[in-house]
Amino acid sequence: MQTQASPQLAKMTEGLRKLVLPAAILVGSFILYWSTAARHPGWVDATLILSSARNLNLGVWANIHNLFNLLGYAWLHIFPGMDPHLSLTLLCSFLGSLTVLFMYQTGVELTGNPLASALSSVALAVSLSLWWHSTTIEVYTLNTTLIALFLYFAFRSYRRANPRGLYLAFFFGGLGISNHVLMGLYVFAFLAVLLPFAVREFRLKARQVAALIACYLAGASIFATLFILQWYGVYRSMASGATESTALLAAKSLGESLHFATGGHFLKSMFTTGLSLQKKLFWRGNYLFLIVLNYPSAAMIFIVAGFPRLWKRSAYRGVIVFFLVGIAAQIVWSANYFIWDMYAFALPVYVMLGIPLVAGIDGFLRNNRFPNLRWLIFLTFLVPVVLYPSFSRWPNREKSVDRYIALYSEAERTGGIWDPAEYIFNPIKRNYTEVVAFAEGVLKTLPQGATYWDDESKAVYPLEFYYQEIKGQRRDVKINRVFGLVMEQADAQRYAKRMLAQLRRGEQVFVAGLVEPEREILNQLYHVLAPTMPMEKIRSQALDDFRSSFPDFEIVDTPIVPDGSLRIFELRSRNPGQ
Repeated sequence: MQTQASPQLAKMTEGLRKLVLPAAILVGSFILYWSTAARHPGWVDATLILSSARNLNLGVWANIHNLFNLLGYAWLHIFPGMDPHLSLTLLCSFLGSLTVLFMYQTGVELTGNPLASALSSVALAVSLSLWWHSTTIEVYTLNTTLIALFLYFAFRSYRRANPRGLYLAFFFGGLGISNHVLMGLYVFAFLAVLLPFAVREFRLKARQVAALIACYLAGASIFATLFILQWYGVYRSMASGATESTALLAAKSLGESLHFATGGHFLKSMFTTGLSLQKKLFWRGNYLFLIVLNYPSAAMIFIVAGFPRLWKRSAYRGVIVFFLVGIAAQIVWSANYFIWDMYAFALPVYVMLGIPLVAGIDGFLRNNRFPNLRWLIFLTFLVPVVLYPSFSRWPNREKSVDRYIALYSEAERTGGIWDPAEYIFNPIKRNYTEVVAFAEGVLKTLPQGATYWDDESKAVYPLEFYYQEIKGQRRDVKINRVFGLVMEQADAQRYAKRMLAQLRRGEQVFVAGLVEPEREILNQLYHVLAPTMPMEKIRSQALDDFRSSFPDFEIVDTPIVPDGSLRIFELRSRNPGQ
């Protein structure tokens, strides 16, 4: 009886041992993310995404993330007593830790080396973009979870020489499209690379090929259904009173729907032409800089060394080519999106670099190089824990950090309200309260029934979608939301006419800042009030001259905190009572 129990006990012990390390990876990364996650609303898109999930917004516009909204909507109902912002932040922390877990599992499937996979997971967990997006409300950790899942199941199929895992890989690949349109970049890698390789290497029959394609389409079905509805709506709108043929209208409406779904006016920031040589060099160099910034340690050396080691694994050739095509598509897309949050759009690249990273570490461990220095080398993986929080405190930072930040044209739009070095380059947000200070200061300062103009680079999203919509505070304030990142001159002119109408009705009008995009709206308002003044001259005026010469209205500083360090601006009539 004892001899029969021993093999069973040994098997159970082995099974538990295999669970301990993955569990430690999951729990450890979750503790890191949740303990450093934001407890208060953040700048830019965090509260916009919260509103979309809370109100279950669905559609094909590039800024609507259907799968995240569905998951977030359900999650908010699971934790009804928790503050909604905190609740969704918890979800993003959990998704970030799932990403680390399944990248660990993928590394084990590739190398069979749990230690190498665990070490690569440490470097990935503290990489800037994944850590950052796991501590605030963003949709990208759901993207990376899906990427880690389909990589895991694809590598698992090759390691076990069994195609069954490919069905789940194809499903999760399609599901990515239902979350973010950028996940559609993997279509070619799945259908033109992984599928034909799998057919040849696993000798798949026609029904198995059809089943794999069906799994992909099932995953993409949420987006596909919404896209067909969008296309039909555009077609019906164009068909009203049109004389073109049905086929031509269908093609035109399809093109318009695709343009809308893949970014619309955002597309002008992609593959931008006409840039100066200096700007081109900045964006190319910046992309490489951001890769190093995500792995500022010996991990970068292991990544470089890992690529040739991957190619040598001939038994994995199909899934390796699939991986290389997928990461190449993501690099081409994200490297040509010339916008400040390039570090966010390139997140899939940073996560996928975990594959060559684990291959490089595995080779290093097997070759037993530098045995006396080995753990000192791996200790460098923790450099980000010290590096990222230090950016805002560098001595003479105006000569380094600030000069780098100034290269992003969008940095001026913050108007000094918040510090990008602290918010963007520090993933530790647990005690970050600058949004609270500004937003609550605005709401305390604005008079009853005031009209307030703000944009996405400042505080319009937390004010509208968190304080007004969720907290129910100061709903008497009329917030005019400006999306300044892609604001055209015609938009600014329309905003200026609306602002003038508000002023002439006697409303108390305030603006968040005197930088873009509010400055251009005020430029247009100036021109409406003084039409003989050329727009070029209005735009070129220094701020003090602009304010002192502003026709009919003065622009008055309005402090919103006791020390006056934060302020908004009120437009007051120069001739009250007339």
